[in-house]
Amino acid sequence: MARQSLAYQSLQLKWQHMKWPSVRLQRWDWRETQSRSALALLVSCIVHTCLLLGLALWYVASQPPTESLVLQAALAGNEEVSMSLSELPTLETPASDLPETPSPPPTPELDLNIDSQLAQAPSQLSAALTSAVAAADASPGATGGVGGRGKTSSSGDSASKPGAQFFGSYALGEKFVFVLDSSRSMLGDRWMYACHELMDSVARLKPNQQFFVICFDEGPTCMFNTPVTRIKYYQNDEETRTRLKRWLMLRKLGRNTRPASAMTLALNLHPDAIFLLSDGEIRDDTLSLLRQVNGFSTERRQVPVHTIHLMSMEGRSTLQAIAIENSGSFTPVQGGGR
Repeated sequence: MARQSLAYQSLQLKWQHMKWPSVRLQRWDWRETQSRSALALLVSCIVHTCLLLGLALWYVASQPPTESLVLQAALAGNEEVSMSLSELPTLETPASDLPETPSPPPTPELDLNIDSQLAQAPSQLSAALTSAVAAADASPGATGGVGGRGKTSSSGDSASKPGAQFFGSYALGEKFVFVLDSSRSMLGDRWMYACHELMDSVARLKPNQQFFVICFDEGPTCMFNTPVTRIKYYQNDEETRTRLKRWLMLRKLGRNTRPASAMTLALNLHPDAIFLLSDGEIRDDTLSLLRQVNGFSTERRQVPVHTIHLMSMEGRSTLQAIAIENSGSFTPVQGGGR
């Protein structure tokens, strides 16, 4: 056994002596490879740098001089001729036979003085409005409009197209309903003024024309206190006018301003036009009611509703809206009476 262990140890020593030279050789080969790679990289960098420098020098040398361009031409005998641009002959443009185009007129300079333009604006606007009003006054058949006092149509139009006039507002047709505000705010001059204008309107009606009157405050009151089931149109005759004047003078003014029911009765009479007079803010849903039953529609005829606002500023916008939405005119009456 001792001999075998000595032999084993001797073999191990021999193996180690054989292994170390191979390891040393491998390390040497690795170092040699790294040195060669570094040398190749250095040589490549030097070569490329030289090439880039050469290209840069060639590009700079090939550029023409900045002061003048020299044209060179190779002639026979390898002689060169240089000519600067300053020596080139000047070419003259041949005269054209076409007529000369006139130069455009100079563009007017803009007036940038804003203050002067603003100062002139009010006078120009006033002149424009004056001419527009004059044209409207001169136009034939003007019957008033929304936001202004109505105008009476010419006598020729009245003769050819019968109608009715109330506070200057004119409507064409043969059947008319007058709806008057009889609330307490109409006491005094306003009620008297409205009654006088109504009597004048009725007196101007022709024999073939008819009318009806409805007053409203808290509710509607028909002409001559007629029941709703017996409402009928009346003609312009002396007896009717006398009865109407007495009924108006004995009318007791009530509270509130609710014309919705009165307008419903007026529309049920199927008139050619309705005149609605009030001096204050409407306190019910008359505007929305008219939109439902008399709004523009292709299935029914819209009855024109002409509104008169008497001696007040309260409720003006509502009456204007009623006139606009129902194809009528709006007439504000600031004052007056008899």
